[in-house]
Amino acid sequence: MAERGEGNRYRLIDVYRADGSRLRLLIHHPKCREHVKVIRRHLRVEDVTGEQLDDEILSDVDVLFAFQCPDEVLARLTSLKWIQSTGTGIDAFLGHCRKNPRIIVTAAKGFAAETAASVVLMATLAFHWNLLGRLRDQQKHHWEPHTNYTLEPLISTRTMGVVGLGQIGMTIAGHAKQLGMRVVGTKRQATQIANVDAVYPPEELNRLLGESDFVALAVPLVATTRLMFGAAQFNAMKRTAVLINVARGEVVDETALLSALREGTIAGAALDVFSVEPLPSDSPFWNAPNTLITPHIGGNRIDTYEASATLLANNLKVYPDQCQMRGLCDISLGY
Repeated sequence: MAERGEGNRYRLIDVYRADGSRLRLLIHHPKCREHVKVIRRHLRVEDVTGEQLDDEILSDVDVLFAFQCPDEVLARLTSLKWIQSTGTGIDAFLGHCRKNPRIIVTAAKGFAAETAASVVLMATLAFHWNLLGRLRDQQKHHWEPHTNYTLEPLISTRTMGVVGLGQIGMTIAGHAKQLGMRVVGTKRQATQIANVDAVYPPEELNRLLGESDFVALAVPLVATTRLMFGAAQFNAMKRTAVLINVARGEVVDETALLSALREGTIAGAALDVFSVEPLPSDSPFWNAPNTLITPHIGGNRIDTYEASATLLANNLKVYPDQCQMRGLCDISLGY
């Protein structure tokens, strides 16, 4: 039995629309209080009474607003009609929705594009200028004369490979192009895309890897992308290349990545996502050579809760008209 209240991750409310109809909404998120405040600005909201989310109450839920939700709770939402993800990904709900295809799924598509692309830009420049080495010198109070540095080619002579040219991938391409970089990318339908010099189908991934100095992963986590990056892909990369992952940790075979870093198969990695988060304190990645770790900041915006809850409120107003609902996902594709 799930508990309610502000001290936990659940909040159950009734939302009343302009025509008087009611939708029962379950929010599962650490910041559910902030989400409810935003929704109240757009729609009339009433808290559902009771200290426990018992089976009877849960069976009347129409809408779930969450980034992920325990399977045992999902199974009790027997009247669930619509899931809106608080983030851009819906991988946490794919299994449930494929068993229940009547459920509509929406997500905050594009909301993380600028922040995720900024993380890629940060990592690109950090590795280009060997910032990890400069930080080690700083910790030792050591000033390395610039005349001792290995001269690096201009960033404008480098190639950025973007694996997955969705909204995040296209934003990465735009930032890279502003630096003067050559940009190549993969997309299921290889068409001409702004700021991308060459678009390859997924089957030609190794061609992209062989050309790229930086490889940014920006694919959704679906069956075809899970563990798509393994030993074969690292071997196809340049030994001087850097992997940057702002997608999902499960896209990469982490054991193979550790081997590639330790053996010098690739030059380094910037990792914002992992298969297990938070990253355990005893994870070997903390001590992996030439590795920059950030704690999944690629989706962070100062207005994250405001933006995602506003999207939900606007979708609540027009549900179930899927022509007007924003961020509609295709379960068969996984995004």
